[in-house]
Amino acid sequence: MTYDLAYAYPRLGWFDKVVTVLTWTCAVGIFATVGWMAIGPDDPRGAVSVSIGQVPAVIPQVAALAAAVAGIVTAVIGRKLPDAGTFAVAVGLAAANLQGSPSSYLLTHVVKPDAAARQGLCVSLAAEGLVWFVVIAVAAVVSGVVMRWCYGRPDAEGACADGRLASLAVADVPVLGEMVCGPRALADRLSPRIGMLHGGVTALVALFLIRVLAAGSPERTIQHGQVYFSLAAAFYLGTYVAHRAFPVRTPLWGCLAVPAVCIVGYVWTIMRAGGAGPYAQIASVPPTVFLRALPLEYISVGTAAVVASFWSRPHMHEHAKPKERASSR
Repeated sequence: MTYDLAYAYPRLGWFDKVVTVLTWTCAVGIFATVGWMAIGPDDPRGAVSVSIGQVPAVIPQVAALAAAVAGIVTAVIGRKLPDAGTFAVAVGLAAANLQGSPSSYLLTHVVKPDAAARQGLCVSLAAEGLVWFVVIAVAAVVSGVVMRWCYGRPDAEGACADGRLASLAVADVPVLGEMVCGPRALADRLSPRIGMLHGGVTALVALFLIRVLAAGSPERTIQHGQVYFSLAAAFYLGTYVAHRAFPVRTPLWGCLAVPAVCIVGYVWTIMRAGGAGPYAQIASVPPTVFLRALPLEYISVGTAAVVASFWSRPHMHEHAKPKERASSR
């Protein structure tokens, strides 16, 4: 008995590639314009309203926009690329965030350069990371529902008629997975332990690479470019390594590792915020490299990198044990 842990995606022809790029470009344009129109009035400096004590009405508005974009993108190219809608929303949020200020704005203008103030800021940032991940979750759920409506019809045994439904992030969520994919056969279920190990490896590798790639001179100005590069590379490579060690069918576990890395990074910053050093009292210098990224940057760039890495993963197979082969002869 042999079965795929990764469904092979069809090669995208030139027309499919053009449609895919145009669709994602439109999603970026929507978030950079309409999305920023929602964010800007409440938070002219960027998506940091939660961090400064203002729980904004922008979150439901952005979630509704994410649902619409995810549904449209999935309907257009979801048959070729599962979770294309989730990817489009993540990239769109990252594009909208580029119009705001980096985390140096918070450090310089919102909090004092003392340990207590920075620790309080990190607590708020960790909570904000969870809030923004809800927007990604909404996009993932809508992607699954639209895929089910447009392309999937469970067969008589309850398995997915289109195997790509099983590659959606929501396919491994117990209740949502049954709504989208129908009940899976026992032999087709992946152990949650494997998924958690996959997510754990992704998080550990990402934390290490962020620490390496975002490091440098403490007084260096925080720029969106370096933050985006370090996060994208860390989560892309982390997901790739995790899939080599613990292959999974969906990017769910890698996506769950994104807010975990965000929270762990800010918790580590809380522990280091009271440290002494020549730059400890300089407002614009973060205590650790993990505070160089805003929660929306972690969530948007990290999720996009996880999904992109999942699409390019090697195709793994699980083979039957030798005893099973011998008995089948």
